[in-house]
Amino acid sequence: MNNPSKEDLLGYVLGALDADQQQQVQQSIDQDPQIEDELIEIKASLAPLELLESRSGARPGLARRTCESLAILQKTEARESAADSHPDEPALSPASRERSLQQMSPEFATGTLRSRWSLNDLLVGIACAAVMVGLLFPAISYTRYYSNRAGCQENMISLGSAFQSYSDIHDGQFVAIPTSGNCAVTGIFAPTLKAAGLLSDDHLACPGSNREAPVFVPSLQTIEGSRGERLSYYHQIMGGDYGYTMGYYANEQYVAPTDVGRSHFILCADKPSPMNEGFRSSNHGGVGQNCLFEDGHYQFVKGHAYGHDPIYKNDYDMVAAGAHANDSVIGASHNAPTHYKMSLIE
Repeated sequence: MNNPSKEDLLGYVLGALDADQQQQVQQSIDQDPQIEDELIEIKASLAPLELLESRSGARPGLARRTCESLAILQKTEARESAADSHPDEPALSPASRERSLQQMSPEFATGTLRSRWSLNDLLVGIACAAVMVGLLFPAISYTRYYSNRAGCQENMISLGSAFQSYSDIHDGQFVAIPTSGNCAVTGIFAPTLKAAGLLSDDHLACPGSNREAPVFVPSLQTIEGSRGERLSYYHQIMGGDYGYTMGYYANEQYVAPTDVGRSHFILCADKPSPMNEGFRSSNHGGVGQNCLFEDGHYQFVKGHAYGHDPIYKNDYDMVAAGAHANDSVIGASHNAPTHYKMSLIE
């Protein structure tokens, strides 16, 4: 099809040709600029059909007409540029250029495309923005949540190393909680490890907590020399965002935590919260807590129990030292494990 008829060109414009005919016409157009001029004339004669207003909103085919207009303009400019570089070749006539501009979308040709926003367009834009916000904000929230969990687990690694080093130095014993005196609370593990040079305050700040002030771990000497409200304040804060195992009772005698390398025994975890069921931690949105086990591994445990074993209560459903050697109970910083009948975190 070297010279397609006007009927063929009309069919090409309307998309009424089959695939082979459509391809042949396109090849002819690419090879002969005069055929392209004829095609532009046909399109210009059909343009008034597309100027009919719809009942509301932008006219149908706005996006398609804009793309076609850009393509026509690019081809026109390319041909004029070629004509400038080859003066012997005939340039595009003013009439042909005018027909090209007439073929363009009226909004594009007159520069009013951006001003044709309707109420429907605005509503669609708002709806798209709302959908994007609905998708983006949860993604950011989940990313932050898992990032905080990962940061907390890095703390667990540091805590695990500190506990293991302390155990190695003290013949297999973890930090012992005194049965009386100013240091007789669970949080004493932190000043003890800090005094041994095994831990810093930053390691006790969980990224998943709602903490506003930095962690402050008072020294053992400061705790021993404090009284009244100041001592109570230190008891509350000395463990940072974490709790520690409170030991257990055997034959009515209190036994301090001992290192026997158990994989099921929780040694340290995110601190408990009396606002949640089973005192599960609020550090990670109340979903669960990172737990450091005696053998050094860590795990995020959902809910308030590891299997059937409550994390923050003993087998008698009390916040106190365990009822036996395998009954791990994680206490808050101010909990006194030897107060066996204490049933609430005060």
